[in-house]
Amino acid sequence: MTAEMPEYGVTYLTVGQSHLVRLAVSLYTLRRHYSGPITIINGGGDGGVVPRIAEGSEASVLNVTAADDSKNGVYAFKGSLGSRFPYALNLWLDADTTVHGPVGGLFDAGDAYGLAVTQFSDWRTTGRVVSKRINRWRKVCSPVLDVVGVVDLITRVSQPAVNTGVFVVRREHPFLSDWADLCGRLKTFIADEIACQLLLTKHRHVMLSDRWNWSPLYGIAKNPVIRHYHGGKHMRRVECRAHWEPNYHAARLANYCAIKSWSGILP
Repeated sequence: MTAEMPEYGVTYLTVGQSHLVRLAVSLYTLRRHYSGPITIINGGGDGGVVPRIAEGSEASVLNVTAADDSKNGVYAFKGSLGSRFPYALNLWLDADTTVHGPVGGLFDAGDAYGLAVTQFSDWRTTGRVVSKRINRWRKVCSPVLDVVGVVDLITRVSQPAVNTGVFVVRREHPFLSDWADLCGRLKTFIADEIACQLLLTKHRHVMLSDRWNWSPLYGIAKNPVIRHYHGGKHMRRVECRAHWEPNYHAARLANYCAIKSWSGILP
């Protein structure tokens, strides 16, 4: 490894201000179990808050302007970031996660396979919700993948449904350039996730259980290490709020990342 590229680290993304409190809470929980390097990729629009969060959590900031900061645009933006990943081995965490145990197992899996992804509960590609999302991609043409052929395959032959809120990838993995290409071809809900699902048929990887990416609504793991409050449900759904809010109040009590000075009473 070169001095300019650390061997491993945790990577987050934030665009705008809606996830900043959740990011600080996620970092607060992560730092209880992990003391290594962290980079926050800042897509802009944060009002100067991201540097304060980075200082308080001993993280670095990588400023990358999001060309399209709309909700669906951010999904494609996420998939385009592979060439900017700061570490040789990157553990990606969405900002709306909390960490409740050591994350070394994720790095180990990523190191062994080059790409380690996480299953969403026990959902499958042939299920009603996931297959509907996958079938939207039939109109997409890409030089990196026979999209229609893969859509036909995975909506007929059941595969574990992936969630890209938590994954580990080597920076030089060819998956990342393919992901960037495919994500940019359909501006739709969770484009990053479905593009990843399609590309898993092409690239060597390991699929990890939802112990590493557990949904308070749908999760099946008994002792989850990482909880993911997907879709802004951290406060809107009582099942999620019961898990997330105590971590928020603990971070606020500690005034972690000077959270009291820039956040409201409630996120």
